[in-house]
Amino acid sequence: MSSFLIIRDEDKAKPIAQSLVKNGDIVIVTPILQIEEITVDLNSLRDCNNFNAAIVTSQNACHTTLQILNYLKVSKDVIIYATGKQTAEPFIDHGYRNVIIPKIESAESLSQLILAQQKNLHILYCRALEVSFDFNLTLQNQHLLHEIICYKTSMHHDFIDNLTKKLATLELSNIDYIVVYSKKSVAMFLSATQNLRNRYFSNSKLVCTNNNLKKNIQELARQAGFGEVITINSIK
Repeated sequence: MSSFLIIRDEDKAKPIAQSLVKNGDIVIVTPILQIEEITVDLNSLRDCNNFNAAIVTSQNACHTTLQILNYLKVSKDVIIYATGKQTAEPFIDHGYRNVIIPKIESAESLSQLILAQQKNLHILYCRALEVSFDFNLTLQNQHLLHEIICYKTSMHHDFIDNLTKKLATLELSNIDYIVVYSKKSVAMFLSATQNLRNRYFSNSKLVCTNNNLKKNIQELARQAGFGEVITINSIK
């Protein structure tokens, strides 16, 4: 039996958390990021009625993307490029018929898939204020990308309090694995938990949801003293 900390909100952590619990593992779910929606002026998009594709890299952007597509009366045959099953699901549920997911669930893989499949697309991309992967940089020579900032993230103000309370309740002396989802959340976690490192995380391993994230956080992990970074598939 191993112990896992998942630093994501409970709804989004549920698929991995449920799988781990079924295996008999101890799972703590404590979100490190809080999401603040940014209102989008739909009237300003009235002339943008020629989107033939949309990129969706986060569940936090699904609602706004759907709202815009519906407002502009974009066909349900529009191509939806989603990074994974969870970001694709809302569009499938709303009847979109052309939802595409890369074999490896990451922004980098999605970008390569778009470049390999199509040219001259007008793409709607609703995203966070800060992103770790720049689609515009990779797609600009072949596609027109219309970016809309619809939310921003910051560190959850109760993260440390919530985490320490849960650790104390379970009487855990060490967390074996920390499941992470983005480079930004990793950087926040490493900074916020410096004073807890020796007590709870001295032998912990960082667990990434894909190989691209693993590659992107290796240096951060090394500087913070985490000896090993692995992917979730290696412990399933």
